[in-house]
Amino acid sequence: MVEQTPGVTRLLDRLEAKELVRRQRCPNDRRQHLCWISTKGLALLEKLDAVTARAHDETLKGLRQKIGWRSSAC
Repeated sequence: MVEQTPGVTRLLDRLEAKELVRRQRCPNDRRQHLCWISTKGLALLEKLDAVTARAHDETLKGLRQKIGWRSSAC
């Protein structure tokens, strides 16, 4: 995903306000910011993974039945 810098900054501002990421200026190059996902962010991703997997399975259910595909694993 390529995004314009102001868009990325706004996105990080929103994620940081929700305590989903942590960021700080790079000590060696003040033009850079270092970003980490927080524990709260990881917990949200874990929930989203389960929802996404269910949606994926539901979306492909008809195709699997039609072609005889038995596994949702890649």
